[in-house]
Amino acid sequence: MRGQGRAGGAEPGRGHARLGLDPYGRLDRPAREAGSYVSLGSMNARRLDYQIGKHETEMLDRSSSSELFVTAKECAMHEIDWTWCPRVAAHEITRNFLLSQARLQKARQTLEAYGRDLDDLLEAFADRPLNDLIEADSGQLEIYIDGLYNRPPKHGASSQPNITRITRTRLSLSTIRRRVGTARRFYQWLIDRKLRQDLVNPVPKGVKGMSRGPVPSPRQDPWIPDDELWARILQHFLENESLRNQVLLLVCYDGALRRQECVHLRVEDIDHKSLTIKVRAETTKNGKERFVVLSPITYQKLQQYITRERARLIDDYGGDASGTIFLSESHRNPGKPISVWTFQDVIKKVRTIVGTPGLTPHKLRHLMLTDLVRGGMSLDEVGHYAGHASLATTGLYVHPERSMVARDVRKATRWRDEQVKRLIEETQLDE
Repeated sequence: MRGQGRAGGAEPGRGHARLGLDPYGRLDRPAREAGSYVSLGSMNARRLDYQIGKHETEMLDRSSSSELFVTAKECAMHEIDWTWCPRVAAHEITRNFLLSQARLQKARQTLEAYGRDLDDLLEAFADRPLNDLIEADSGQLEIYIDGLYNRPPKHGASSQPNITRITRTRLSLSTIRRRVGTARRFYQWLIDRKLRQDLVNPVPKGVKGMSRGPVPSPRQDPWIPDDELWARILQHFLENESLRNQVLLLVCYDGALRRQECVHLRVEDIDHKSLTIKVRAETTKNGKERFVVLSPITYQKLQQYITRERARLIDDYGGDASGTIFLSESHRNPGKPISVWTFQDVIKKVRTIVGTPGLTPHKLRHLMLTDLVRGGMSLDEVGHYAGHASLATTGLYVHPERSMVARDVRKATRWRDEQVKRLIEETQLDE
């Protein structure tokens, strides 16, 4: 595990030492009694010292359950970057919740989201004993949820705290919904393992057609760029962006890829005969391997990037010629694989310049799947290409253009239009 070190093999306690954890992943007695610092490593080899408060070092006497004793071997099965969630790492119960999700083979991005969300919930209860969080009732959780609607996101110095979204919230509804969902999952986990006395989950779940959950689902037309906007976006990339960014956009669109899938594509997985790239199962959301079908122009651009700009980065800074396709051009970490945030920043810059505030990397996935349906592919084929587990999910991604729907509606009811037109003409003659 990053942050804890890899605990396993003949030295089961080695990786936990700098975290103040015993060989079973629990906060050891000296660290609990000191109540001062847990030192956490980061991906960039930096140190993050998170001070554990008076109540946050309090450990519940609930660890009799064998499920709370996580062996070093089990820890080594999954990588969890605890720097994203220092409060979660400081408590045995919350730490074991996240580890249990890892044992269920949740994707790394999902684990990171759970960690961030649970850390946010712990922060809301930071001035109270941990037991108060464990036994919180629905009223206390309602206060927490209300706070999510009224505070800005935490994205560091570059955040824009004065922006209020069209939903009249500071955080996006998707972020609020995710944090509420994580809280619900956490409390259900406590109940299932008899770690909470109150067996009622304080975060209710809506029942379709009967009751609404705490965060309403947005009811608005989904946005994807129309043909004119997409042409403007493409033109901007081709005229103003680096070759790497051009290829990044084209490959992400061609493959209907999620951000993490796109940035983890590898040169060795390119099939030059079929013009496809394998998307490895470990990089996908649901663990299903699939492939990207490249258009001839995208393949040509990709080959130019690999043999020119990428090759120069490999020569100058070292690296694996058959490894990750997209490498950083930044002076801070040249030649290193880019992150999803690099991709996000590229799109964020372009949407400001082009004037498309709704553009995100994920909209490229929506656009491609919609285009496949427009081109005549069945939902079964589109769902398979997208890596969806069910057709219901595929349906959420397919957004026919309004003009196309309008044209098809008029075509389907043309006979009715002719009837109305004829009656109007007859009425005017009688007058």
